Amino acid sequence: MRQLLGVVQLVVAIALMGLVGQGVLYILAGAGRERNLFYQIVRIIPSPFVKLTRLLTPRVFEDRVIPFATFCILSVIFIWLAVAIPQVEP
Repeated sequence: MRQLLGVVQLVVAIALMGLVGQGVLYILAGAGRERNLFYQIVRIIPSPFVKLTRLLTPRVFEDRVIPFATFCILSVIFIWLAVAIPQVEP
């Protein structure tokens, strides 16, 4: 069980790093970010989580805030897993 939670935490951490990289490139690349190859690659990593968040959130939210909402949700999951894993018996 501990290994399964560790794998889930690793997947969440990779998606979080992808979202952080996407945010940094959003700032650095400016308006031409859609033509930036590295931005497109970093955008692929968290895309399943962003799509899931879009499905779960109401249409009241604009599409541009969905990556931030995804980051917040994944951060809560990551912190929860960081607290829960040491408490699971091996």
